[in-house]
Amino acid sequence: MVRWESRILQQNATMPLTIHLDNPLPSYSGGETIRGRVTLESLTQIEVKDIRITLSGKAKTKIKKVKHVGAPRTTYRGKAVLFEKEKILVHIDGTLPPQTLEWRFEFTFPTHVQARSGKSQWSSQIPFDAESTTHSLPPTFMANVENELWEIESVVAYQIQVDVSKTQRMLVGRKSLIFHEVIPLTFIPPVPFEEEKGYASASRMETFTIRSLLLLPENRGRKLDIREKMTSWLSPSQLPVFKFRVIFNYSSCLHQSDPMVCTLDIQPMLEDSTVASVAPTVFLKSVSLTLLTRTVAWSSPSIIGSLVGDVEESKNILSEGSLRIPATGQIDISGACGQISLQHPDPSFSTFNICRSYRLHASIVLECAEKTVTFSVSDADIHILPDKRSVDASEAGKTKGHPYSAGRVEAPMEPVPELDSDGVSPPAYDYSSSVSVASCEKGSL
Repeated sequence: MVRWESRILQQNATMPLTIHLDNPLPSYSGGETIRGRVTLESLTQIEVKDIRITLSGKAKTKIKKVKHVGAPRTTYRGKAVLFEKEKILVHIDGTLPPQTLEWRFEFTFPTHVQARSGKSQWSSQIPFDAESTTHSLPPTFMANVENELWEIESVVAYQIQVDVSKTQRMLVGRKSLIFHEVIPLTFIPPVPFEEEKGYASASRMETFTIRSLLLLPENRGRKLDIREKMTSWLSPSQLPVFKFRVIFNYSSCLHQSDPMVCTLDIQPMLEDSTVASVAPTVFLKSVSLTLLTRTVAWSSPSIIGSLVGDVEESKNILSEGSLRIPATGQIDISGACGQISLQHPDPSFSTFNICRSYRLHASIVLECAEKTVTFSVSDADIHILPDKRSVDASEAGKTKGHPYSAGRVEAPMEPVPELDSDGVSPPAYDYSSSVSVASCEKGSL
């Protein structure tokens, strides 16, 4: 059992609010039953209207345009409710005497966003996903990114929240919070069965033509003299021709912790060449691979309008130069240059107002007959899947002796960065971590 202490919003109040979870899990993937109880220990009389508990998921964004020093900076904010399940534990609307009260609760963690009637404020706009009927829940996520044009803060957070409120006597129909408690939950979407193995691959292809006297068998391995160089320069159409095809295969779908697998396939095209039946050797000179991470955020429509911020970050994942590896046939770049790690990126996802995606850029220099050519790959889409879990999340909390099945979890309170003036964002998404017990102030979502 995990126990969270409340934060008291009313000054001088002494009414601890505690949420207990019977079956806490380090992460949820949808379909799990969350059971627990809410306890109120009242030491003094206090007016209470009702006590509500909510399981919810929301995606929040804050977008700023980067301007010159001294220019006004406008902040655009967005909030999309992914789902919200609320239950009224008790409706008192009166004075609560000193006593200890307890209520049981039970929720089922959804797998998709909550369908709503009527027109949504979020329209279907690339790259966002606004299809409420087929839209899977995104993973727990937090990112602060910026470039020369935009500053973007984006959060996808899930939580259980308990609110104790009282009626505002001077304002009919209005109520104010007395106590507010939040349990942050980590959500990692399930991996589709057809994608469980990961390592789906894609390829890019290009054909190159080499013209040189060094392609002739009798000239291979020697240097051209000045006369031969001049002849080559003045009459390029008379030179021997060698064509070859380059196929670059790469992992287009892989898990967060999986290394990138890349191979290079060099295929001589002797039927389209004028060289002899023995193809000249093609050498791999250098390889450079860059992973581009794109974060796109959309603010909610408002009186000042709506705004889409787009930030792309680049990270070099492989850089090997001064190579001279014979590459005729197929060569495993990972084996020749070392393991290619993506350094555990967040999973790819797209929701109403936030999109996280990845692309691969590659630059490969090849040499044949002292001529160099560059094989370039740009905008190769990479889909990152959540890591596979060794224990099924729906059964993990039920296992006897499992660290989350019983007992109180003690963890240090960690500071969380501000998302906006009325709330804070949850801890950064990390599948390997345990359930966070850091409390969030009112308005965290």
